Amino acid sequence: MSGNNDHGTYYYYGISTLLSSWIMSVGSLALILIASLFVDKLWLPAVVLVLEFLLLTQLSKERAANNGNCNILLYLTTRILLMMTLVMVAINLYYMKFIDPNEFLNGTANRRIPYITILVMGPVVCIMVIWAYFVRNRLSICRMCRSQYGDPSERGFLGRMFRTESRYQLRILFYIFGFTTIYTFWYYMVHYSNVNLNQADMVFYLYIPVSLIILSIIFLGRRYLKIFAFYRDNVIGDLNYERNITLLRFLIICDDRILMRSPDTDPDSLKVDTPVSVKLHHTEKISDFEVKKYFCRAADISATAVDVRYLYENVDRDMNSNIFHYLCRLENHAAINGTKLKGEWLTVYQVRGLYDAGMLSQLLRGEINRVYTVAMARKTYDKTGHRLYKVKHYTPSFKLKDLIALDVDYNDPDWLLVAKDNEDRPFFKLRRFIKKYFKGYEI
Repeated sequence: MSGNNDHGTYYYYGISTLLSSWIMSVGSLALILIASLFVDKLWLPAVVLVLEFLLLTQLSKERAANNGNCNILLYLTTRILLMMTLVMVAINLYYMKFIDPNEFLNGTANRRIPYITILVMGPVVCIMVIWAYFVRNRLSICRMCRSQYGDPSERGFLGRMFRTESRYQLRILFYIFGFTTIYTFWYYMVHYSNVNLNQADMVFYLYIPVSLIILSIIFLGRRYLKIFAFYRDNVIGDLNYERNITLLRFLIICDDRILMRSPDTDPDSLKVDTPVSVKLHHTEKISDFEVKKYFCRAADISATAVDVRYLYENVDRDMNSNIFHYLCRLENHAAINGTKLKGEWLTVYQVRGLYDAGMLSQLLRGEINRVYTVAMARKTYDKTGHRLYKVKHYTPSFKLKDLIALDVDYNDPDWLLVAKDNEDRPFFKLRRFIKKYFKGYEI
């Protein structure tokens, strides 16, 4: 029972971070709206910057905790607050230096109200959410998360839930501020008088958006309580065989082909996958000799016919389990004859076709993506992201048979970052400068 309680605590903490992240993010936006009642518009950008600094501090703590939680909403909110600050400062400068003085005389402009806070916040939030939603996998925080913890499919239930719920939260945020932007601009164009803020203005510009934010917190709080209750009853309470295990997975290559098991050869599988995987009782370490023994026993193949190389490891802490990934090279294609290895030898191009068509299992997709990304990064760049060859955008060839002898640590997450941040990417030097001196604002 103590194991159940430990897993329950871990699940609860992981799920609760989704709600706490939402409260801190939208709460900071609500505080800005409320602060606009008491703080002069000239100084309101300073309040926004203070809140941004507090969120950056919290984001830094979350990263340092190394707990694998999804912090994309905190990350995005810091960007939203920065953009709001820049817009507010630009409007203030315009009112101070560049506006036609006649606008103050005829009443079309008011020095005390150079901007309506929600009219700045709404469009900025919508634009930034759209940006994050469509480039999510390329955001620096997502790249670092994948390089450190692996793909969501390799991280268990919480990893998959973080991916689903982070996208859901982005949609909720867009719906709230998309609706708010539409009705506030309509009200501004039709009913607003620039003389002062009356009670009706307060309802539209403050009370409604703050109420929507509070309702969203209540709604998501209830949602995450239900999610936790479901997993407490259906996952935590079910001591199934997937808990406390070590999974060994093997990619099998020969020359420039890889062995794949199709669903036709395994009715229990709905996707194409590698033919050999071995489940063991959980262990944190395993020797190369033992790994080769397990593979040869599972495949019913001679140890002299295969070379095995360790690739990388994923840890699923909520299930106290891990996955070790290996690469196996056979002497020739006929080596599988008379063994338990069933499948078809496929070329790189055939595998890519299956990958693009979504026909590969989630774990196999993660393995192929990891191995290909690391191998190509190692062949093209050094550890700092600079090119090994003085030919811009030159791409070396990729061959399966080279993988087992390639001088690279597939378990080193730095190579995944190099693949996304290198000399061939725009603004490489600027991004390195920001990463070095402005941590938390990586592009």
